Amino acid sequence: MKRYQSLMDTLRLPLKILFVAFLFVGIGYLVHNESVNLFYTIKNRNIILLSEILYLVGSFLIINFPFIVLIKIVSRKNNSSINVISGIIGYVVFLIVMMFFSSSDLPPLSFQPILGIQYLSTYSQTYTVRYPVQVGILATLVVGFCTRVSYARSRKRSSYSLMLFIDNDTWAILSNLVYCSIAAFITALFWPSFDKFIQMAVNFVAQDITNPMSLFVYGVADRITSVMGINHLIRDPFWYDSLGGTWLSLAGESFAGDLNVWIAMANQNVVSTGFGRFITPYYILNIFAVPSLLISLYFLYTDKIERRKIRLFLILAMIVSIFTGILLPVEIALLVLSPLLFFLHMLITGSLFAVLQILKVYLGFKYTGDVVTALPGSLPDLLVYLRDPNYARTISLIFMIGIVIFVVYYVLIQVFFKYLAFDLLNTGKTQRIVDGLSQAVGGVDNIKVIHASPLRLTVQVNDITLINFDEILKLGALRVVETRAGFAMVFGASSIMIRRFMIKKIAESKRVDS
Repeated sequence: MKRYQSLMDTLRLPLKILFVAFLFVGIGYLVHNESVNLFYTIKNRNIILLSEILYLVGSFLIINFPFIVLIKIVSRKNNSSINVISGIIGYVVFLIVMMFFSSSDLPPLSFQPILGIQYLSTYSQTYTVRYPVQVGILATLVVGFCTRVSYARSRKRSSYSLMLFIDNDTWAILSNLVYCSIAAFITALFWPSFDKFIQMAVNFVAQDITNPMSLFVYGVADRITSVMGINHLIRDPFWYDSLGGTWLSLAGESFAGDLNVWIAMANQNVVSTGFGRFITPYYILNIFAVPSLLISLYFLYTDKIERRKIRLFLILAMIVSIFTGILLPVEIALLVLSPLLFFLHMLITGSLFAVLQILKVYLGFKYTGDVVTALPGSLPDLLVYLRDPNYARTISLIFMIGIVIFVVYYVLIQVFFKYLAFDLLNTGKTQRIVDGLSQAVGGVDNIKVIHASPLRLTVQVNDITLINFDEILKLGALRVVETRAGFAMVFGASSIMIRRFMIKKIAESKRVDS
């Protein structure tokens, strides 16, 4: 449990960077968004230039998020700059080896320009450009593991080694190059099998894009691949290619792809009938689900002072979600916080795609850029269609379903953290931790105040000398830190439940004493 809790600690900074990246992309998107320009057109060249800079910076951070996570992972261990240098070099080597040894049978979408790496082949007098295979977060995990292993082994080198003239730091980097190369070769051999699994999902959805079950599979696959950093494999075929449907205009022009057709119809003032099905659920997720989730997490903080500290961030995050979207960083946080909670979110998301298809509720948006940095389902895009009576039913249903989803997410978060976050099978583990923690803090009579948040438990005591810190760590706390509010014990998602049991134990103790 400690290792999984430490993952959240590792990803805290990368997730903040990803949130800022979505904020930057959102600002750039809003300035150039046709929907926004219908209400107010920004003509100041300095503002436009700044928005373009923010958009490019944000896009770079989102696309290279796995690389950012890698740097954080390798820098955390041993607190050594050698690990960072070794990890960066290993990541580049991994991508290059994958580029040369990957199967040519992989779909073109699998090959993506990453960190500017490319190879111009002149074989058979023809010029072809090769790019690395985008394996997303898998590259981070593999290279991070290789980097840690190479560093640890370099510290244990024998003083009688034949390569003694090479110092340990250089040896760590050189050995990591070998490890990452071997890992890349093995990954290149097995990646086609995983790609076939992705293609199976794509083909299943493509068989009948009007089938609610197909949309359910698409919704789940889209969000899982987004977290993995490979959602282009799912989105591109349906957004921009014929798998998402085709349309022939009155002028005889042919358009392919759910998003392309929606844009073409909107530009020609044709009311869409069926297109936009791969976009519509994001309006509900961004405008209703994510804000509800954030509000529910906010009210899980039992300390009012802690609430005040995060109130401004809560408001900012809700605004960004409603006007641009922050679904990806929220989902990654859910996955790290609790896989079960992420699984429930996936079920709701897939069901949302299916239900909207059953009700024939479709609403797309105008976008022709990279699917990785796309921000579908924002309030500005929704407001444009409020003026069109043809979309009155669609928007009404989006708001009604959105309100239901808002309530569902609020209740889900509250119930999960209070009753389901830990010891779901009711083995008594929670009670054992509570009993052990009661003794570790010097007994329930030594507890002055106890508060909790979704990540940690904070305890104020009367006598500090009675606390057994080693025992608290043995009970599963990642760390114990003394703060102004008391001793903060990082128990992860189980913190709320532990506090609830502790409050009950304190109340029972008072009844016995009285």
